[in-house]
Amino acid sequence: MTSPGYRNGQLVNSGRLAPENTAQGSRSGLSIHTTLLWMLSALFSVRVLGQAVQHWWPQTYLPPFDAFQGSRLGYPTLLSAQAIILGLMVRTSWRATTGSFRPSDRKSVLWAWIGGIYMSGSVLRIVIGLASPNAPHWFIVWIPAFFHLVLAGFLLTLAFYFRPRPMDSAAIQGTVQ
Repeated sequence: MTSPGYRNGQLVNSGRLAPENTAQGSRSGLSIHTTLLWMLSALFSVRVLGQAVQHWWPQTYLPPFDAFQGSRLGYPTLLSAQAIILGLMVRTSWRATTGSFRPSDRKSVLWAWIGGIYMSGSVLRIVIGLASPNAPHWFIVWIPAFFHLVLAGFLLTLAFYFRPRPMDSAAIQGTVQ
């Protein structure tokens, strides 16, 4: 049994999830990126669950249902969209952990642009909400605003995951022993 630690930039917590670099450059195991993907997925699931609890079984220790609702979207539609997003996040996290993705400059740049634009818009939403006392409701509902930062962080983490590393290039060329 190995103790938790880092090896080749990957978090290794047991032999079962040890990282692998194959000739094709795929990765598996718990790296800092996959750990972040799982943490951001779990954080988003807490938001979805919290709002569902407040909708069907309101609890005094949670914020009111309206605090979770940032748009005029009906709750059944919102919940369906959130379930799809959460499913995609879990699937992506799993595929990253098992090494099903290959490093790719193109995918890294694509996700960085999408995530960067999404993060910028999410931060701008918060800034407008803080700066304008008469801002519309959408700008001042903090729970949805925070979780848009979580989703943008997921996309940016995915961009970093896809970024090829020097060792990946060597593995692809067959020069790693």
